[in-house]
Amino acid sequence: MIYINVIVEGPTEETFIRDVLAPYWGEKGIFAQARCVETGRKKGRIYRGGGRSYEKIKRDVSRWLSQRNDAWCTTMFDLYGPVDFPGRAEYPLDFHHTKK
Repeated sequence: MIYINVIVEGPTEETFIRDVLAPYWGEKGIFAQARCVETGRKKGRIYRGGGRSYEKIKRDVSRWLSQRNDAWCTTMFDLYGPVDFPGRAEYPLDFHHTKK
């Protein structure tokens, strides 16, 4: 059995993994599990979704990887999402620019 952990930005990506990719991969003997990236903790509560910080995402991925040493890990974030990802500046996005 192959295990894949998918850290996702929010509930839309989590639903896509659960409802589309996981059943497809499951037929091939691949177990996929998604969860929203942890964005904070306060008074014992864990907040998830809307990953905007590379360090928080990296910490959450590392934590999840340490729980199971036989699992692969990947991420699914919007391209315009976390702006401090290494190499992100090489691919600037200008959503406010319109051609005339």
